[in-house]
Amino acid sequence: MSLQPIDQRRIDAAVKNGASVRGAARETGLNYGAVRGYLAKRQVPTIAPPPPGEPAVLLYDIETAPALAWMWSAYDANVIAIEKDWYLLSVAYRWLGSDDTYFVSIYQDPKFYPDTQDDLYLAERIKLLFDAADVLVAHNGDRFDQRKVNARLLWHDLGPASPYKTVDTAKQARRYFANYMNSLKDLGRLYNLGSKLENEGFSLWRKCMAGDPAAWATMEAYNRQDIEVMEKLYLKLRPWMQGAGAAPNPNFQSETPVCTHCGSDKLQKRGVRTTSVSTFQTYQCGDCKGYSRSRLSDRDALKPGLVP
Repeated sequence: MSLQPIDQRRIDAAVKNGASVRGAARETGLNYGAVRGYLAKRQVPTIAPPPPGEPAVLLYDIETAPALAWMWSAYDANVIAIEKDWYLLSVAYRWLGSDDTYFVSIYQDPKFYPDTQDDLYLAERIKLLFDAADVLVAHNGDRFDQRKVNARLLWHDLGPASPYKTVDTAKQARRYFANYMNSLKDLGRLYNLGSKLENEGFSLWRKCMAGDPAAWATMEAYNRQDIEVMEKLYLKLRPWMQGAGAAPNPNFQSETPVCTHCGSDKLQKRGVRTTSVSTFQTYQCGDCKGYSRSRLSDRDALKPGLVP
């Protein structure tokens, strides 16, 4: 017996609420054997864990399927009704400090079929990534990636991910620099960070939705390449992200002073910074060139047991 996505979600909801296999079959009114077979094949979500001993900084980029709509006119998108809503297609991600980039898509779901809108398999894994991260880094992430993921977590009733901070590299590029354009493609070209992979446009997305293996191979390469460029952009921007309202840098912990931007211990003293009540030692990093200051004022640094 082939179960439809709506039946699978009903089974998942019943089990999530504590039902046994037989109880889930009884609650949903589905065949016991079909329910048992589905749950036996249900994969436990897994992700690549962050590197140990460091703040967990996740660089990620999602791709989504478009919505299918009826409309009276293409001008100003005069939409009458939505035939099919958008959904998640894939995510590429890398943990800062790791050399490996990973890719997860709905096409990897054992239950995938052409034009499915069931992205639970992917949503569960992205939630695990967000749960494990201290900082999320994405280009246009605050406006697009993060909110798109949240929308699907809400739709699947998966609950919010554990608290994290975000760095939107597009937002930071606009904040600190006056470039004509701030797309990942243009910033990659401008600062010689690499190029986004060219693709055939919407037809690639349509082929992936239909389950074309070659199209999915191209989508994976495209998604992965975005992470390569974005990581270089993030590292280039990171020394500039300081001052009131700045994007968060990882909270590097050390017995001795380290760069608050990259964690390097190659610090050079660069004078002092004076506030209305205290004076702090200023450092410049020999690796990323970013500036930071001691965590304690000169007066507090003299107290026993405190690390500057």
